[in-house]
Amino acid sequence: MTPPLSPRELYNKRTVIYEIGMGALRYFSTIEQFIQATEFSLSTPQPAILDLGCGAGTYVPWLQKKFPKAHITGFDYAKEMLALYHSRYPATPLLYGNYNDPSSFQTFPDHKPTMIAPHSFDLVISICSLSEYGNFDDVFAWINNILKPGGKFFAIGIRNNWFGKMSGLYWNFRPRSQAHFVNKAETHFSEVKTLPIAWKLFPMNVLKYAILCSK
Repeated sequence: MTPPLSPRELYNKRTVIYEIGMGALRYFSTIEQFIQATEFSLSTPQPAILDLGCGAGTYVPWLQKKFPKAHITGFDYAKEMLALYHSRYPATPLLYGNYNDPSSFQTFPDHKPTMIAPHSFDLVISICSLSEYGNFDDVFAWINNILKPGGKFFAIGIRNNWFGKMSGLYWNFRPRSQAHFVNKAETHFSEVKTLPIAWKLFPMNVLKYAILCSK
């Protein structure tokens, strides 16, 4: 029997169909609306933003619209996704690696070992990535460390329901509950807010949860 593909292998293999399929399911449009409506209360109009699990750069236009003067850095573990991101936004800094293992971090596309210094970012976002593949205790501590004073961590995760479990079978993860995410986050951040998702954003409100943490 052929062993199942790892998440990294899956995203590399499905780079092209990912955006087509997710677009058809209102995945992108509903998340974009949610981000535009969310009040992040950042301390600067020129935030440094780290996008963990950035994929092919789908979220860049949304972030540029929300934060016109932002300095965005993308981070992903799928080289094919990052290659597409780089072709779209060649001036945007990109990092390759496993966010569960800082020793794996490399610049992209030249693959030089690198690290992220403490107090580097005003906002770290992760949309349906860290919540599914992250080792919460280690990654939350690391995110807190790289956030500037007063920085924010914004995450959208997959709910632990039937829909989440079906998604997990396709993308090779086991969904964890919103409560579990919040409980872990509360040990690393000064404030953890659960953000309501309106019914007008269906099916996002059924499939996902949203959390905003303050350093």
